[in-house]
Amino acid sequence: MSRKLVCPIEIVDDHIKILSPRIGIFKAQKKNENKISGGEIFGQLFILGQNYSLVLPPQLSGRIKSFSSNENIFDVAFKDEIMTVLAENLTTSQKKESSQHTHDSYIKASMDGLFYISPSPQSPPFVKIGDEIKPGQTIGLIEVMKSFYPMKYQGNTSVCLVDILIENATPISCGIKIYRVK
Repeated sequence: MSRKLVCPIEIVDDHIKILSPRIGIFKAQKKNENKISGGEIFGQLFILGQNYSLVLPPQLSGRIKSFSSNENIFDVAFKDEIMTVLAENLTTSQKKESSQHTHDSYIKASMDGLFYISPSPQSPPFVKIGDEIKPGQTIGLIEVMKSFYPMKYQGNTSVCLVDILIENATPISCGIKIYRVK
């Protein structure tokens, strides 16, 4: 049984770009013009001998407009466009939210593991909404096999933390958005 990965998306007007959550080899299980619903498996991603089922985020549905390759199987890099979906149920608030965040940036997970926002349950978080984050600053911990790795901000300039997108002690995958910053 393969594990499921929910694909990140990018909303452009009434189209939704479905992006690859990781590097690998994509194999389509749907065809152009097929209808697709949130949570539905639309393809497989093969990563270093492991098989992952790719699913559409649960709140979205529509019709597949096109895949980014004419081939049924093709290589994808992290955040490469896999396919475009014509949205059926894209609300005005989702479109507005997408356009509001076009100038925002995201700090993403650098590895798979369990994400912690503070060094211990009793300690204050490394960062809070509204904080200025400086290059090299520790902004969280990632636990992998009982080892803790500090997550440091890798940007070149300071940014302001706008939103925390992940709950404390949440399992994460490489590339998942953790913080939204300006």
